[in-house]
Amino acid sequence: MRVTIGVPFYNVGETLLDCVRSIFAQTELQWELLLVDDGSTDNSLAIARSIDDPRVRVVSDGRNCGLSARLNQIAELAQGEFVARQDADDLMHPVRLAEQVAHLDSHRHVDAVGCPWFAINDNSEVAGICGNRILDLRPESVVKRVPLSHATALGRREWFRRIPYVKDLRRSQDRDFWIRAILFEKSRVALLEKPRYFYRIPESVPLAKTMEGYRNNRRLLRQHGPTQLGRWRTMACICESYAKTALWQLASPTRVCKWLSSARSAPIDKHEQRIAQQVLDHIRAQPVPRTSSLPGASLVGTLGILPCCTHAN
Repeated sequence: MRVTIGVPFYNVGETLLDCVRSIFAQTELQWELLLVDDGSTDNSLAIARSIDDPRVRVVSDGRNCGLSARLNQIAELAQGEFVARQDADDLMHPVRLAEQVAHLDSHRHVDAVGCPWFAINDNSEVAGICGNRILDLRPESVVKRVPLSHATALGRREWFRRIPYVKDLRRSQDRDFWIRAILFEKSRVALLEKPRYFYRIPESVPLAKTMEGYRNNRRLLRQHGPTQLGRWRTMACICESYAKTALWQLASPTRVCKWLSSARSAPIDKHEQRIAQQVLDHIRAQPVPRTSSLPGASLVGTLGILPCCTHAN
């Protein structure tokens, strides 16, 4: 088994099947899919259990443990040589797995590889591109921003197991992960040149989640900034974070909030946008084998579910 694709999900009934379609559309065929439910209350679990393919494992224990705990769980349950991250509302390009696996096969010293991504809106329309910059792994840069989009990462299984996520960080677990992975574990990561992922940017994000993310980012700046950036630069970054928080609070009742979300990606030329949209439409037409009878038995116990603490997403 080459790749385990780990998809933790919580109340994503509207997007989960498209996410799975993108996995069935992969040119790399040696994969298994771990669909890990985090206590969904909509039809997400029923959709996951309706998929009829021996490569797909559905894990559900009825608890709401949070993303970090589920990512750790995926690393422990993975059978593949590599583990690929995938968010349940996103899609991957058909050649994503093949190109990332080939890169790690030919660069044995590299622990993980990511890629740029296309931004898509709630209507699954390609709206922009992001992450197509030079990979900056300097300590001062890693502390200030994530070096690559975490959902695009494909890494060696033992590497993911060696660097577990911090469970009490719910909105900045990726930023904390990269700080520890690169600065303290001395991990080696790479970035593909072409976008091989479709990242969904919703038009509206609950303000509370955005505020929590900024609070956790400031917590990490206070923890690591003084040694990597110096005292004054750390204070400047924290002040910038507070300014962004204030801007989001002022913008939340208006359409400016939508603009702030879309501003995360850069404009894309019409030709590239058209090609990317064609690929996306092809993925969304990919058939997924499904059964009309939904299995009712949970896989708890048979897959060695790890204990986790309960809290709300």
